[in-house]
Amino acid sequence: MSEDVQETADQPAPEQTYAEYPEGEYPAPEAPPSIMARLMARKLYVAIAVVIVVVVVVLAASMGGGGGGLFGGKAPPAPMKMVPLDGGYSLQGPQVPAGQTQDYPVEFNSTNSSEVTNVYEVDAACSWTDDLSGSEPDSMTFELVSPEGKNISQTSEGSSGNANLVLKSTNVTDKKMEDNTKGWTLRVTCNFAGHRDVGPFGFLINPDAGNNFAAKITYKYYGHEGKTNSTK
Repeated sequence: MSEDVQETADQPAPEQTYAEYPEGEYPAPEAPPSIMARLMARKLYVAIAVVIVVVVVVLAASMGGGGGGLFGGKAPPAPMKMVPLDGGYSLQGPQVPAGQTQDYPVEFNSTNSSEVTNVYEVDAACSWTDDLSGSEPDSMTFELVSPEGKNISQTSEGSSGNANLVLKSTNVTDKKMEDNTKGWTLRVTCNFAGHRDVGPFGFLINPDAGNNFAAKITYKYYGHEGKTNSTK
């Protein structure tokens, strides 16, 4: 080894200073995000995802066609409101024989455009006239019977008479509905039909076979709003 090389190796290494590394060129690495920051970021992502799903569902439900399901287009219509309605008809009864009773079931749906249910009142305005003019007084009874077994009756005597019967159901109210159109009955009885004396000295008798009658039947019920005329 030459002397020059030996001298260089024996010399101490030059001292390194911080001036060779300018301050600020190499910033310290950033600290990792905290647990709270990571949780907040995750909640934000979840909230955004929920909003997107809700928007998609609403758009699909409003644009879809068909029935009333979630994706069936328009929502089903609200149930129709039940309101008081009425109806009625006239009855020209045949002759009721003397001493006999005849039943006439009350007819519903005869003049209405929709099916009648939930009947809460029936009225019967009845009248009769003696078929045999100049005879002894006659007697007629009119009775109205409900499906619950309730009844109301009126009797009149003479050459003519009237009966106004009103009967309410105990099973139907504005909060309780029931199909109770079966069992309403108008019952007509000719209790007595007086005869008329004819011929010389009234020795001959013209018997009275019975009497005809007429009745105006009206009824009130709860039905779907808009179907028929309301009683209010």
